[in-house]
Amino acid sequence: MLYGNKVVHLHKINDYGYNNQEYSGFGRCYGRGFRAQCREECCKGNSTAVCDGQETATKGIGKIPFIPIQLTVDGISLYDDCVMLAYNKEVREKCLPFTCGEDDLDDFFLHDADLYADELLGKTYCWVTTEFPHRIVALFTLANDSIKTKLISSNDKNRLQRNIVNPKRGRSYPAVLIGRLGVNREYQGTPSHVGQQLMAFIKDWFRHEDNKTGCRFIVVDAYNEERVLKYYDKNGFLPLYKTEEIEKQYYDIPQDAPLKTRLLYFDLKKD
Repeated sequence: MLYGNKVVHLHKINDYGYNNQEYSGFGRCYGRGFRAQCREECCKGNSTAVCDGQETATKGIGKIPFIPIQLTVDGISLYDDCVMLAYNKEVREKCLPFTCGEDDLDDFFLHDADLYADELLGKTYCWVTTEFPHRIVALFTLANDSIKTKLISSNDKNRLQRNIVNPKRGRSYPAVLIGRLGVNREYQGTPSHVGQQLMAFIKDWFRHEDNKTGCRFIVVDAYNEERVLKYYDKNGFLPLYKTEEIEKQYYDIPQDAPLKTRLLYFDLKKD
């Protein structure tokens, strides 16, 4: 298990390095009753309370559950080497420029993520290195969603509901949508397996007892590309529609037209 015991700070990046403007204190604990306090001059007196297996950030995401899971042996660990924050302009200004190598995703995170958050259409989070200069290791956008069984075939519906007890089977199931997900190009293809670390966190975050709403599935409309589909397959996702032909049929896409994305799902009660 990976636990930390430190308070870290993000300082604003400028042409001359950084200034001592306090941005965020973040503490981690081994167990009950631990209290971490920042003693840096920029944050002196700003205490970050951490107890009962919880973490608190003074700004950004606020209080999130501490989920101790085995992440990685070599390279960067999201829990040991990074801090999770709500993604916004202030965070961007304190970090080096982010690119995941996909222009569409980079453009969304740079120009659209804040608007989605303002309109309550999606919330973007980031994992940022605690070492200076700060780098955004990974970004992901979440939104509420559902799976409506009337929009899928009988065979696909039976496959979806296989692990749901009969009395609780219905026309719609609550889900969380991964609207966007990107890993910094610097950390792609490394022994750290940042993408798998990130997905493990998202799964456990919505399984955690502190999750405020019921959520049975994670869904994603993934690019219909071998590399992307392989990533989600490795992380336990299944296509909602068994074949591309069936998916085109239900979305009124001509059979001779390309299918740009595949709708995938993950059952959060899956072991």
